[in-house]
Amino acid sequence: MKRRAVSTVSRVRNRTRAQAAPAPVLLGRAVGPADGGFRVQVGGRERVVAVDASVDPALLTEAARTGAMVVIDGAASPARIVGTLQTRRAIAIDPDGAVRATVRRLDLAVEERAVVRASKAFVAVEGDEVELFGQHLLLKAHDVLRALGRMVKIN
Repeated sequence: MKRRAVSTVSRVRNRTRAQAAPAPVLLGRAVGPADGGFRVQVGGRERVVAVDASVDPALLTEAARTGAMVVIDGAASPARIVGTLQTRRAIAIDPDGAVRATVRRLDLAVEERAVVRASKAFVAVEGDEVELFGQHLLLKAHDVLRALGRMVKIN
């Protein structure tokens, strides 16, 4: 039986493939913030894991509140949290810059000020004041339009 010669290039290529193992990715359950990172439960053990600078701290706080899973880059030294595992639909911005969502109920809470703008018109809410501004304001009612207040001032 003839023996086939294996080139040096083939041997090096095969050795390189064997050594290039994929980086380990771990999943853990977010527990809460800790000094030097975030507490995560991995494989039944709780440990503090560093957080990558690209991760929004509010995202991890929300993950801990809901018990969501975090993604850990185990190949980094030290291992670090690089994100969370998404388990629910997110409201997204499409390529045209539009947000379209159909929801059963929308409840937004704003601590300081909320503004909705379109062209040169806006609706602003701050504290207990609501401001409507636009070239034309149109109020419609099928039956009765009421303006209630201690004083109603028109211009």
